[in-house]
Amino acid sequence: MNLSTDNSTEIVFETPWFNIEREYFDDQKSLNGKPFYRLIIPDGVMVLAVTDTNEIVMVKQFRPALKQVTTELPAGFVEEHEDPRETAIRELYEETGYQCKDMRPLGTGRTMQSRCNAIQHSFVGTGAVRDPEFQPKEDIEAILTASSKLPNLIETGEFQSLSGIGLLTLADLKYDIRLLDDRDK
Repeated sequence: MNLSTDNSTEIVFETPWFNIEREYFDDQKSLNGKPFYRLIIPDGVMVLAVTDTNEIVMVKQFRPALKQVTTELPAGFVEEHEDPRETAIRELYEETGYQCKDMRPLGTGRTMQSRCNAIQHSFVGTGAVRDPEFQPKEDIEAILTASSKLPNLIETGEFQSLSGIGLLTLADLKYDIRLLDDRDK
């Protein structure tokens, strides 16, 4: 449901990674005449890459917003006029040096839809193999995690990405790739 606005939309802050846009919605009583601010962020991809031995390709990187190193799935922004599948292949390689024999879509969705306009395109790659000639260009550490270790990483909070956890569920629902069934007991 799209509601009318008075078309008073303005970019009020710009960075290389996102912009903040202000808009007034005169027909929304809950805003009481106040402006709404949204983050304008490029669409992105996230990749669940799995090796033939059921290991998950993950990355460790410093996240300034959290002031800590996080464990995540490879991800990145879709460049203008770039196909999201090609972005997934590119981002996986740029961040980890891994390439997949097969890269399939898991779906699209939104994160933080209450404040952000971006669409996240999700993919699962199988048959992931690391290029022995790969030279990292980013300050990102690629790691392999046994699928049996994922529940513990989630429970301890080491893997906190709800989007990433969602990809595990989508891989199971859409392609019967069960990565959380093989738990260490």
